[in-house]
Amino acid sequence: MTAREATQAALAAVAAGDLDALAQALAARENALRTASPAEQTAALGDGAILSLRLAELKRGLAAEHARLEQLREGFATYSASPSSPRIDLSF
Repeated sequence: MTAREATQAALAAVAAGDLDALAQALAARENALRTASPAEQTAALGDGAILSLRLAELKRGLAAEHARLEQLREGFATYSASPSSPRIDLSF
Protein backbone atom coordinates (compact mmCIF):
# COMPACT_ATOMS: atom_id res chain seq x y z
CA MET A 1 0.00 0.00 0.00
CA THR A 2 1.34 3.42 -0.90
CA ALA A 3 1.38 6.35 1.49
CA ARG A 4 -1.39 8.00 -0.54
CA GLU A 5 -3.57 4.89 -0.39
CA ALA A 6 -2.96 4.54 3.34
CA THR A 7 -3.83 8.19 3.86
CA GLN A 8 -7.06 7.76 1.90
CA ALA A 9 -7.88 4.72 4.03
CA ALA A 10 -7.20 6.76 7.18
CA LEU A 11 -9.43 9.58 5.96
CA ALA A 12 -12.21 7.10 5.21
CA ALA A 13 -11.81 5.58 8.67
CA VAL A 14 -12.02 9.02 10.29
CA ALA A 15 -15.16 9.82 8.30
CA ALA A 16 -16.70 6.51 9.37
CA GLY A 17 -15.56 6.91 12.99
CA ASP A 18 -13.85 3.51 12.79
CA LEU A 19 -10.93 3.76 15.20
CA ASP A 20 -9.68 0.22 14.51
CA ALA A 21 -9.50 0.86 10.77
CA LEU A 22 -7.86 4.20 11.50
CA ALA A 23 -5.14 2.52 13.56
CA GLN A 24 -4.49 0.03 10.77
CA ALA A 25 -4.36 2.75 8.12
CA LEU A 26 -1.98 4.89 10.17
CA ALA A 27 0.32 1.90 10.68
CA ALA A 28 0.21 1.20 6.93
CA ARG A 29 1.00 4.86 6.22
CA GLU A 30 3.95 4.77 8.57
CA ASN A 31 5.31 1.64 6.88
CA ALA A 32 4.77 3.11 3.42
CA LEU A 33 6.60 6.31 4.35
CA ARG A 34 9.58 4.33 5.66
CA THR A 35 10.12 2.77 2.26
CA ALA A 36 9.00 5.72 0.14
CA SER A 37 11.35 7.71 -2.05
CA PRO A 38 12.14 11.29 -1.04
CA ALA A 39 9.76 12.53 -3.74
CA GLU A 40 6.96 10.32 -2.40
CA GLN A 41 7.66 11.50 1.13
CA THR A 42 7.43 15.11 0.00
CA ALA A 43 4.15 14.43 -1.78
CA ALA A 44 2.84 12.75 1.39
CA LEU A 45 3.31 15.96 3.40
CA GLY A 46 0.21 17.57 1.88
CA ASP A 47 -1.86 14.46 2.48
CA GLY A 48 -0.53 14.34 6.02
CA ALA A 49 -1.62 17.93 6.63
CA ILE A 50 -5.17 17.12 5.54
CA LEU A 51 -5.16 13.98 7.66
CA SER A 52 -3.90 16.00 10.62
CA LEU A 53 -6.85 18.39 10.31
CA ARG A 54 -9.34 15.52 10.15
CA LEU A 55 -7.75 13.86 13.17
CA ALA A 56 -8.03 17.12 15.12
CA GLU A 57 -11.72 17.30 14.18
CA LEU A 58 -12.18 13.71 15.32
CA LYS A 59 -10.44 14.49 18.60
CA ARG A 60 -12.72 17.49 19.22
CA GLY A 61 -15.77 15.37 18.43
CA LEU A 62 -14.68 12.63 20.80
CA ALA A 63 -14.00 15.18 23.54
CA ALA A 64 -17.46 16.68 23.08
CA GLU A 65 -19.06 13.24 23.16
CA HIS A 66 -17.08 12.37 26.29
CA ALA A 67 -18.29 15.57 27.99
CA ARG A 68 -21.90 14.80 27.03
CA LEU A 69 -21.65 11.27 28.40
CA GLU A 70 -20.01 12.57 31.57
CA GLN A 71 -22.96 14.93 32.09
CA LEU A 72 -25.35 12.01 31.70
CA ARG A 73 -23.33 9.93 34.17
CA GLU A 74 -23.34 12.76 36.70
CA GLY A 75 -27.07 13.21 36.22
CA PHE A 76 -27.70 9.53 36.88
CA ALA A 77 -25.41 9.59 39.91
CA THR A 78 -27.22 12.64 41.31
CA TYR A 79 -30.62 11.08 40.66
CA SER A 80 -29.55 7.78 42.25
CA ALA A 81 -28.15 9.54 45.31
CA SER A 82 -31.26 11.64 45.93
CA PRO A 83 -33.73 10.37 48.51
CA SER A 84 -36.56 8.36 47.08
CA SER A 85 -39.92 10.00 46.69
CA PRO A 86 -42.57 8.77 49.09
CA ARG A 87 -44.59 6.03 47.47
CA ILE A 88 -48.24 5.51 48.07
CA ASP A 89 -49.53 1.98 47.82
CA LEU A 90 -52.77 2.16 45.89
CA SER A 91 -53.42 -1.57 45.73
CA PHE A 92 -56.61 -2.49 47.57
